[in-house]
Amino acid sequence: MNEVIGPVSYGGRDKESFQKPFSEKTGEMLDNEVRKMIVAAHKRTRDLLTEKREEVVKVAERLLEKEILTRQDMIELLGKRPFTGQSDDMDKYLDKQGEKSAPPPFEGGPQPEPSVASKTAEVRS
Repeated sequence: MNEVIGPVSYGGRDKESFQKPFSEKTGEMLDNEVRKMIVAAHKRTRDLLTEKREEVVKVAERLLEKEILTRQDMIELLGKRPFTGQSDDMDKYLDKQGEKSAPPPFEGGPQPEPSVASKTAEVRS
C-alpha cells in the first residue's frame, strides 16, 4: 500500500465476518493512511484538471458535438502522446488486433436526446 502500511494484507476476502483480523490501533492506522492516500489523489486530480483545463474543455465541447470520441479524435484534440517512441499496451493491442479504439457510430438509428448540459447551454444562449 505505502511505506507506513507496507505490502501486507490485513483481511481476507474469503469470508464475511464481524471480527477484524487486526487490532483497533492497527485499524486506526489503516484508516489514517487510506485517508491520506485519498486526499493526495484528490489533490492531484484537482491540480491536473486545473493545469489541463484548456484540454478538458476541448474534450468536453467535442463530446457535446459527438457522443463517442475515437483515439484519432483525441489525437486531433490533444496532439500525440508526449512519450513518443514508447508504445504503450493500448498501441500494442490495437496494432495486434488491427482495430481502432472505438467502433464507428451506429448509422440509421434514432438520434440520442440532448444531454441536460446541452439543454442548459441552449437556454443560457
